[in-house]
Amino acid sequence: MPSSMAARADTGDRARVAGLGMAGDKVLLRLIGPLTVVKADGTDVTPKGKRAKALLALLALSPGGARSRRWVQDKLWSERTQEQGAASLRQELSALRRSFAAAGVEILHCGRDKLQLDLGRVYFDTYDSASVALGDDLLEGLDIGDPEFEDWLRTERMRYDAPDGSDGPAPRPRTMPVSIAARLPANLPAPPGRAAPATAGGPPPAFPAGVAQKPYLVVKGFHPIGTGDRERVFAEGLTAELQTVLGSLSGAFVVPTRDGDRDPRRSYELSGEVRYQERLRITARLSAVDTGQYLWTRRYDYDDDRIFDVQEEISKKVIEAAQIELVEGEWARIWSDAHTSIEAWEAYQRGRVLESEARKDSVRRAILCYREALRLDPGYTPAMISLGFCLVDQLRLGWAFDPEAALAEARRLCDQVMRLKPGDYFGRALIAFTECASGNHQLACDVMAEVVRDAPESPELLAYYGVLLGNCGLMHEEIRYHKHALSLTKHPPNWIKTNLAFAHLLQDAPEAPGYVEAALAADPQSVRAHLCRVVVAVRGGDFAGARIWANRLLTLEPEFRADRWSAAECFRDQGVFHRIADDLRAAGL
Repeated sequence: MPSSMAARADTGDRARVAGLGMAGDKVLLRLIGPLTVVKADGTDVTPKGKRAKALLALLALSPGGARSRRWVQDKLWSERTQEQGAASLRQELSALRRSFAAAGVEILHCGRDKLQLDLGRVYFDTYDSASVALGDDLLEGLDIGDPEFEDWLRTERMRYDAPDGSDGPAPRPRTMPVSIAARLPANLPAPPGRAAPATAGGPPPAFPAGVAQKPYLVVKGFHPIGTGDRERVFAEGLTAELQTVLGSLSGAFVVPTRDGDRDPRRSYELSGEVRYQERLRITARLSAVDTGQYLWTRRYDYDDDRIFDVQEEISKKVIEAAQIELVEGEWARIWSDAHTSIEAWEAYQRGRVLESEARKDSVRRAILCYREALRLDPGYTPAMISLGFCLVDQLRLGWAFDPEAALAEARRLCDQVMRLKPGDYFGRALIAFTECASGNHQLACDVMAEVVRDAPESPELLAYYGVLLGNCGLMHEEIRYHKHALSLTKHPPNWIKTNLAFAHLLQDAPEAPGYVEAALAADPQSVRAHLCRVVVAVRGGDFAGARIWANRLLTLEPEFRADRWSAAECFRDQGVFHRIADDLRAAGL
């Protein structure tokens, strides 16, 4: 065993690994307590260096186990120059790979721009709550003295420590085994100290009543550190720019005008500092009002000649971070990693707000926004993906004026995205839904299964797979995927809750009315939730109530008709479409 590895076999680790039944080429990566890497035979092959351990931790707790070299470098050597940091990262990676190779461990792939942990060969202790000692810290004792890494670690520990159902930061979803693409277990393992998600027969989740549940977001302000005019002017300008951008996205967040207008349990603040020495450094953070905990923090450094050109860029990055943490989840990453002009970005964001309303007219207006974004930047792939999903939604929901033209354009967009970003998760999801809209249900499920295999911790992608399984008639599977998706994020998209209610309704489950009421409470403007409420009333024999709810639905969607509630082709068993249509006609629609 090389000197950089500890060649010892801990009895407890041997027993734990033996109990997991891991294959010989896999390793156990322990994140709870001190970071440890253990082979299938029980041999401890943990790197000795703290930065090597920190590097593994950064990848293990990242989406899909992957990060760019620059991102890792900035977390481990943030106080060095870019050249020094890059050289240190190369040296650390070289030593780590040599040590792993000598131990027969192949879990780290180093590309030119990207670092990847081979999740197919790693078993995390967070998969199995029985193997975790309750009360232990996440990554105990891992202190490398770098402020960027310490900020990241503090945020990850808050996610891990937040109890289920609390108003603190949402726990970071743990990567699931590759077998998720085939079938979820009946009861998914829960992280330590948290209850497992309810099974399909359990009670519905409690979503508070009232208006559509959206987080409150306030720009607290950026403050200059120092007495110079440069810091003060930049801080004031950045605060004003953030307020302007946030105001344009008021459909995604609630932007209160007075402190008394917000619910502290769902309130968050954007704040930070600006300092200037040899370079401009901006520190930005997102925090929960009621607990004071940081959900996200980041430092940005800029050269002197750019200090008055970066306010728009910083505003975009900070708002995107808030979207990922509070509203859009992993979906937001499709545009946070894409570079474009502020004009194209704002047009795209307006489209996202309109698309989230999920009504015929709002989707039509969202399409116009996405087309404008593509006019401004023809290569902007997030706009291509979102435009494609809107076209497919028009097909699925019977809104397309020319279905053949909409389908043809959706296919062209799929081809464009795959040429520009091969392997993009949401681009591949678009392909799956396009196939579903074409009646190719099994192909759609097969494509989406591959996507969730590659991105098993994305609530949105898991819920997409659930929808396609439901269209294939596998309602019980759809329910389990939706429930798991809801468990992965503090502020899940309301459409997941509505689809969960709809899946229970299609099963004629006795608890379906409760889920429908919960979906309506989460988003009182949801057309699909109103549709579910009409069907519940009809099937319960309450025809007077069904007509009242039908009138409310028509207030939201005046052109709604029973025979156009969806496209029959989207269901493998078109009897599903006709049964719902019959219920809606019974209510006068």
